[in-house]
Amino acid sequence: MLGQVDGALATKFTVQFNLFGGTLTGLYSERHLPIMRQVDSLKNMGCFCFTELGYGNNAPEMETTAIYNHSTKEFTINCPTVLSQKFWITNGACHANYAIVFAQTIVKDKNEGVNAFIVPIRDATMKPCAGVTIEDMGMKIGMNGIDNARLMFSHV
Repeated sequence: MLGQVDGALATKFTVQFNLFGGTLTGLYSERHLPIMRQVDSLKNMGCFCFTELGYGNNAPEMETTAIYNHSTKEFTINCPTVLSQKFWITNGACHANYAIVFAQTIVKDKNEGVNAFIVPIRDATMKPCAGVTIEDMGMKIGMNGIDNARLMFSHV
């Protein structure tokens, strides 16, 4: 129904509530509940960082990494090459403050496969967080209401 009114709105809606919100709903733990509870109100807008410039949606070849640090009990997200930047990410250029980022998960120097991570990409003033590079993909013929972006992560 939204698509009949505005295709861009329908796309943004799908990313917010199906890809971002749906992934949170499917994979959440108790610590994610504060983020999840603000998806419907749009206080927490999200994007879905799967596609990479060099690999499209070929997950096994994805280069973005999430390396686990046992001493801090944290993962660090990195896009090590230009080809690993997340590409054509809807909601990324203007509105998202969180991203679901898919990355090769490295634990004790062993690749444990691709997993999804919730990553803050903008602060409370909507400025990119430290280590997050966000660039608008520019004009799109017929769908300029979609704020597609490319995102890169450096030690996030």
